[in-house]
Amino acid sequence: MTSLEFLSLSNHGLLQGRTLPNQGLCEFVHPQELDLRHNNLMGTLPSCFANLTPLRVLDVSSNKFTGDISLSPVKSLISIQKLRLTNNHFQIPLSLEPFFNLSKLKRFYGENNEIYAETNSHSSTPKFQLNTIMLSCCGDGGILPEFLHHQHGL
Repeated sequence: MTSLEFLSLSNHGLLQGRTLPNQGLCEFVHPQELDLRHNNLMGTLPSCFANLTPLRVLDVSSNKFTGDISLSPVKSLISIQKLRLTNNHFQIPLSLEPFFNLSKLKRFYGENNEIYAETNSHSSTPKFQLNTIMLSCCGDGGILPEFLHHQHGL
């Protein structure tokens, strides 16, 4: 799997109802796209995802993943351009502050998760310029986040 760049396991049921192992998927050397949507996967994202820094597209939508996205390995994916977290049980801060250093992020899909407003968020400016953002569903999102004032391509 060292030369594999694109892997789609969507709708396969191979991993149906399981947690992702901390090995195997994380052994890619030059991953570009990883599609794990619609597999009923549970638990948190494996910590080894932080090593998938060449990844441009990650789609883990329509599973049963949990956890505060602020503590997840996703915030280490420095090459990520499209991040799809839709239809899970993640806790996602409305400010998207954990992703502020992901300068290549263009499309963020986080709807149907638990969206929350941080009590002590910083007023820093994100390095990304989004052209698509999807945030909706449950939780107390609070007021419109400040970072949207810096997103000129939405």
